[in-house]
Amino acid sequence: MEKRTDILKTLRFAIDLDPDYAQFSVLTPYPGTSIYEEAKREDLLLTENYDFYTAGKPVLKNLYMSPEEIANLLKYCYVRFYLRPSFIIRELKRRHFGVVLGVLKRIFTKT
Repeated sequence: MEKRTDILKTLRFAIDLDPDYAQFSVLTPYPGTSIYEEAKREDLLLTENYDFYTAGKPVLKNLYMSPEEIANLLKYCYVRFYLRPSFIIRELKRRHFGVVLGVLKRIFTKT
């Protein structure tokens, strides 16, 4: 179970690594997996409504953060990574402005 500091360390690692793209997500324990069975056994599932089982919506209890805090941290990671001036400048040099704008729009409408 990650704490806020763990997530921020992962973000820092991604920024320091400076890849072309990064994807951040929350653990989603899909039915039929050992993680799902363990979460169910430990009473860690917040819901069994599978409409919420996406990489962007917390469905597991966390002792250190609320689901809202986790969702906000997920958004923060995307904003912090993709709105870095160095990333935007690099992408603008490689691609047409409209393409970069479209990519950023898709990233932020998914989170």
